[in-house]
This record gives sequence, C-alpha cells and structure tokens, in this order.
Amino acid sequence: MNNASTDKASPQGASVRKILRSSRIVTPNGIVDGAIEIRGEKIAGVFDSSDAQFASLARESIIDYGNFYLLPGVIDGHVHVNQPGRTEWEGGKTATAAAAAGGITTLVDMPLNSSPVTVNALSLQMKQSSYEQAPFVDMGFHGGAIGTLRGTIPLSHSEIAMQVDALVDAGVLGVKVFLCDSGLDEFPAITERELRTVMPVLAERGVPLWVHAELVPLDWESPKSIHQYREWSSARSKGIELTAIEWMIKLCRETGCAVHIVHLANAEALSRIHHAKTEGLPFTIETCPHYLYFCDEHIPDDDPRYKCCPPIRDLSNRELLWQGLELGEIDTLGSDHSPCPPEMKFLDTKNFASAWGGISSLQLMLPVVWHAAMLRDFSVTRLTECMSSSPAKLLGLSHSKGRIAAGMDADIVAFDPDFQWVVQGDELYHRHKVTPYEDAELKGKVFETWLRGKSIYRDGSLTDMPFGNFVRRSGNLDDE
Repeated sequence: MNNASTDKASPQGASVRKILRSSRIVTPNGIVDGAIEIRGEKIAGVFDSSDAQFASLARESIIDYGNFYLLPGVIDGHVHVNQPGRTEWEGGKTATAAAAAGGITTLVDMPLNSSPVTVNALSLQMKQSSYEQAPFVDMGFHGGAIGTLRGTIPLSHSEIAMQVDALVDAGVLGVKVFLCDSGLDEFPAITERELRTVMPVLAERGVPLWVHAELVPLDWESPKSIHQYREWSSARSKGIELTAIEWMIKLCRETGCAVHIVHLANAEALSRIHHAKTEGLPFTIETCPHYLYFCDEHIPDDDPRYKCCPPIRDLSNRELLWQGLELGEIDTLGSDHSPCPPEMKFLDTKNFASAWGGISSLQLMLPVVWHAAMLRDFSVTRLTECMSSSPAKLLGLSHSKGRIAAGMDADIVAFDPDFQWVVQGDELYHRHKVTPYEDAELKGKVFETWLRGKSIYRDGSLTDMPFGNFVRRSGNLDDE
C-alpha cells in the first residue's frame, strides 16, 4: 500500500474532474450555495452560485445533492483500531469501513489496545506493516509514552527522550499517556519522572501530548463487583479528572509542552481550562459523542454497554459540555472508539467492575453529534470546526485536510440532515455490534463519503476498493 503523505496527488487521477453541487456547502467562510470542482485528489475551487464561473460549471455533468450539506470529511483523532495483536476486538478492515460509512475520512489510531503497544519506532513499524491491504480511509498513528513496566529496570532519561524523538521522526501525530491504569499491563500509567522527560522533548518538536486525565489515588482499589451504573460512576468520581487536569495545566505551564486532554467528561474543569487558555497556554480539549448524547439519569442501572472511563455524568453536566463546545473551551470531538468482544462487556452478569470500559461509536459519531447539536440549534460551521478543521490543526494535517477550500484534499461528506432512522447494531460495519446507541432514533445521516476525489461510500454501501494512505504529521503546532 501507499504510505506516502496525502499531499501528493495521484498522477494517474490528476486529469479526472468532478463537480459536486449543493445549496449548502460548509466552507471556512460560511455556508455556500454553489459547487465544488474536484481535479484528481484535490479541490480545485469552490464557487458560489452567483459567480460567473458557476454558470459554466452548471452546464457540465454534475453530481447534484440538492439541499444535502456538503461537509469537510470528519477527522477522528481518537480511535482504538487494535491492530495487530487484538484484531478480534476490531481490526483495520472493519474499523476503516465503519469510518467511511460514518463520514470519517481520516482517523488516528491510538498506541493501545494493539499488541505490541506503540511505544517505540519498531512497534510503530510493526503496526503499519500489519496492514496487508490499504485501509478504507486515510490513517495516522499516535505513539505512546509509558511508566516502568512491572519487574523491569526503568529507562534512563536519555533513553526515554530517544524513544519519543524516534516516534516523532517516524511521523506520529501525537504522543498518548495515561495518568491512571489503562486496563492493559503493557501500557502502565506514566509517572511524573517520565512526564518531565517526555514533555520538554515534545515541546521542542512541536508535537502535542495526548492525556487520559484521571489521577486515581494510590490507595484506591477497584471494586470487584458493581451492578449499578451510579455505583460505578461514584467509584470513578469527578474529582479524579479535575485533579488530573489541574496537574496537567501546571506541567504545561512549566514545560511549554502542548497538552491535549482527551474525552473530557467533567464540565467542572471548564473554568480551569478557560483560565489556561486565557493565559495563553497551549492547552486543548476533546470530548466525545457519548458525553454529549447520554446522561446518567437515562442510563439503565444494569447495562454495562454504557461503561467508559471517565464515566458519563448527569444532565446538567452534559449541557455545560455543549456550552463549552460552543464557546471554544472544548476544541475537538473524537469518538474514543474502544471496542471489545461482547463477552468482555459482561452483559450476562451485569458486572460493571469486570466489564471493559469503552464504547463502540466510530460509524455513529457524526450522526449522533449532529442530531444532538441540531436539537440545540448549534452552529453547523462550529460543528465542522470541532470535527474537521480543529483536529486537522492539532494533528499537523491542516495543509491538506479539514476544510472545503481550493488546494485541499477532496475529502467531502454528503449529509442528509432530514433522514430519520433508528440505530441497529447489526447494520454497523464495526466488527462487534454491541452499542449503547441501539434503537436510538436519529435525524441526519451520511449519504456519501468522498476520499481524495473518489466516492468510497454511498447510500449504505462501500463503493470502491480500499485505497487509504498512512499520513504523517507535517510541521509542528507553531506552523499550523
């Protein structure tokens, strides 16, 4: 497969020309009634219906989407593909097919739960080599930094720095750490010693640190048996997330390293985040569809499908997260697609303590968030910022992805905002069909997904052989 960066258009397809027409094209300058001209893999231009050039385009053979929205392809920076080593949990073929069906044109794979975990350049190479066929969408990879493995001699500061440097040289888009137990012995929580080595290296290289921000007390013991959701969420209290975020703001200030907090669940942290941003710190935030759609008042007590870390909180917390998203205190949305075999959810015994903490949502991210956003009259342009242009900037991909504009990759989603449907897990492309969104009634669905000028999904079916590329970071945050 082609591992090159996507800024190189295919010479073979350079002469292919397509015109996409819609009354609602979402661009950086607002919503345009007009047409998108595609040449090869790139957007050649976006033309308003009042432009003189639009009239000549309209006389050609066009694909007319009527009142469907044409959105920039979604960029999901937080996906657990689990390849290699745990492909029975998901795998690249099913994950990227689900992404294509969900309007995601670029996803970034986390360093776990694959085996080996991606904590050095060799394991990254092993992960990339495991793809015998191309993915259905473009893919990037995060590296990881970990604490000392049990029974091993700690790496020296120079060895840690060399590993991180090598990962950045190999093209990772970020470096992920856990401040608490990750659920996998081979990816232990990072300590302050390692953080104070890793963060200056990343600051110098202009690459963000992606942080699972929960600081669980050292004397905390996970209960062996929990059969009620609220007992689970109380055991994983809001305070451990807030404490972790406050600590990361402090380390961000001291080291100058850009910090990206993943899957924010606790809206109480937003005031601290606001002050950090006002101070000018390179501190950004992601939240996830499940925190914006569900609330614990509506979660059945005995259903581990809803278990995730941090837990889903209450209704007022959910609405504050929406407010933070609208005000720009929350920067990006990521699915945190963390699948597992159904038996690992312990749906028979209803034991939250034993169940895997993760939600499968890759294919559903865009329609779930869209549905919830439109109920709140949320701005469509702001939504595309959170799901496309802001992730592109954070990941070092904004030279080619995240916007519908001339010169960008022709990654485009035709979205029907009025289509009403009911989620059925058996109809999803994910390897396993267990989802807390089962039977959810949604309004809005992906009709067609274009990747670099080719249709890859249309009206319920994948439409092309997979031809996704592996993408690399281009430059650093200061260059974006």
